[in-house]
Amino acid sequence: MIELYTDAWCIYNSNTCIGAWAAIIVTNGKENILYDYVRNTNEIRLEMVAIIEALRWLREQKLIKEKINGYTNLQLIAYGFNG
Repeated sequence: MIELYTDAWCIYNSNTCIGAWAAIIVTNGKENILYDYVRNTNEIRLEMVAIIEALRWLREQKLIKEKINGYTNLQLIAYGFNG
């Protein structure tokens, strides 16, 4: 089983935002950490990017067929995980 934790945050300056996202993927007891920053964005978009990049990484590692338990603080994505 795979554990996937995601989060994102933004710093707002006037009407622009610089933000970052992170995904922690735990496979067989090993943590794999993905992260990046983005300019001119928002937290919802960054949360989605974190999920997409984590799934892309899992596909590259040929782990996408395993069960994934996902954890996020964004209700929209949490519903998609557990829907």
